[in-house]
Amino acid sequence: MNKEYDRLLLEVSGELGEGTKIENSTHPPIVNYLHFIFNGWLGNELIECFHCYLVTDTLQQHLHDS
Repeated sequence: MNKEYDRLLLEVSGELGEGTKIENSTHPPIVNYLHFIFNGWLGNELIECFHCYLVTDTLQQHLHDS
């Protein structure tokens, strides 16, 4: 069976804020609460920051409906 994969190069448009709660006792760490600080955003529907993915409302609805 031949599988083809696509690789996503996601925008990183910010950083974790002081309010982020991470459990480091597991690998990968569990993010219990995400406080994200935007440093800039190019408008992409999907962005990432340290094992977290953020989606726009539009993309969330498309994923939910599919």
